[in-house]
Amino acid sequence: MKNKYQAKVIKVENSETTILLENGQTEVVENSTFKVGDDVYAYYDKDDKIVFVEREKPKVYATHSTEKVVYEGSFWGGFLLTFFFPVVGLIIALLIDKEETRRGAVSAIVTQVVAIIILFLIVLFLGFMGL
Repeated sequence: MKNKYQAKVIKVENSETTILLENGQTEVVENSTFKVGDDVYAYYDKDDKIVFVEREKPKVYATHSTEKVVYEGSFWGGFLLTFFFPVVGLIIALLIDKEETRRGAVSAIVTQVVAIIILFLIVLFLGFMGL
């Protein structure tokens, strides 16, 4: 016969606790630390008497991972190649298919567009000033 039963506390009065075992039996034990509804384990000795009752440990579930994300590729390699050779650099960055390299290539294109707009505005401003 096994000596460990899963049980549920169904009644607590003074220092006596009534538990309902998984096999349908009810037992009264002396313990005032449990509350009605607690899940417990009851341990029996070889004479089928409860010798120990403990609270069931709560189940723990992982809700998120702490794994570090490792980016592959070279941000600066993709950036520099695409900044100086836009079409070739972008094609190579897409063919390499590494996240950091692609991110660098896209950043280079955005930087290039912003730089061209700023240079255009400077030339336009200097043209109006007559320089």
